[in-house]
Amino acid sequence: MKLTDSRRLLSCFLGLLLWPSATLAIVPPEYEDPEEPWTAGIEFGWMYDKGNKTSRSLNTTLEIEYEIKDKYKGYFEYNFDFASDDDVETTKKDRLQLQGDYNFNDDNYVFARADIKSDEFGSFAEENTYSTGYGHIFLDKKKHKLNVEVGPGFRHSKPQDDNFDDQAEDEVIIRSVLKYQRFFTEHLKFYADSSLEVGEKNSISVTNLKLEQKLFGDLFLVFDLQYTYRDKVPTDTVRNEFVNKFNLKYVF
Repeated sequence: MKLTDSRRLLSCFLGLLLWPSATLAIVPPEYEDPEEPWTAGIEFGWMYDKGNKTSRSLNTTLEIEYEIKDKYKGYFEYNFDFASDDDVETTKKDRLQLQGDYNFNDDNYVFARADIKSDEFGSFAEENTYSTGYGHIFLDKKKHKLNVEVGPGFRHSKPQDDNFDDQAEDEVIIRSVLKYQRFFTEHLKFYADSSLEVGEKNSISVTNLKLEQKLFGDLFLVFDLQYTYRDKVPTDTVRNEFVNKFNLKYVF
């Protein structure tokens, strides 16, 4: 072997040895990829609804969340429920929820929220609530999270078109909500929300319980219970509504 060939071989060998060091010089050991601010998920499955009518129907939920830790948080959720019997609709309702949070510090934030509902067979054909206010995080641990929100808002309620005894109502409200999360394991989570909207003409309370079990990968099994009570409702409609959902959820 010639001397020049030996030098070339030695240069290549040294280059291979020094390559990892050069890479570490460009990317320091403490470097971490930035967290992706967007998360989204879609649910679909079976629902049991007992209110003015009792029905078993299909439901779909789309969730999108945007979060920059310690600064902003945005949340979007859209639900659509539908069922028919012999080509006659028995359930048709949808709900759009939007909320944006701005954090002052680790424990305090302000929010603005919109909750827009329509239900072809419910006590109200439309029920739209807009609110803003203050939120406080009481607990933010590895296995437990608890926060409370309270603030003023505005609610528009419209009875069904065939109800001639009652009129649409607009009123100022005070809305408060308690949110609790419990992480039993990495794959099993429990959520509990309880809200109360108090107005001069009507008050509405909602309790929602959800259990979420990870099956594999990005697929989850979700069991959801929701109970709604309205202090005043249109003529010949009920105050209580119970909804039970059994869904599959895919996160992407």
